[in-house]
Amino acid sequence: MEEEIFRKTDELVEIIRNSEEYLKYHKNLSIIKQDGELYNRVNELRRRNFEIQNGDIPRLGYTEYDELSNLSNELRKNPVISEFLDSEIGLARMIQEIQRRLMSGIEFDGEFLD
Repeated sequence: MEEEIFRKTDELVEIIRNSEEYLKYHKNLSIIKQDGELYNRVNELRRRNFEIQNGDIPRLGYTEYDELSNLSNELRKNPVISEFLDSEIGLARMIQEIQRRLMSGIEFDGEFLD
């Protein structure tokens, strides 16, 4: 039975890899990686957002929020970066929805996370 589950998982991975969201994300990622400095700046924004969203930073002060907001606004002026960030959000939302459906479908008890 596990083998079938893993085979189906591999099928799902292949479907995701062929999805519009995934293809757009990887196209945009390859474009921004061509400019190492730009890629580093985008990664700084991504890293700081990740830390905030995952509770690695207890509370963002006004100065830190302002700096992050300014960095985001500055980077998003570049249409390639803006499209990359939007495509990354789209892919992440799709993966979150898959995870949500999977966890609710198998009635996994996640109350300890609340």
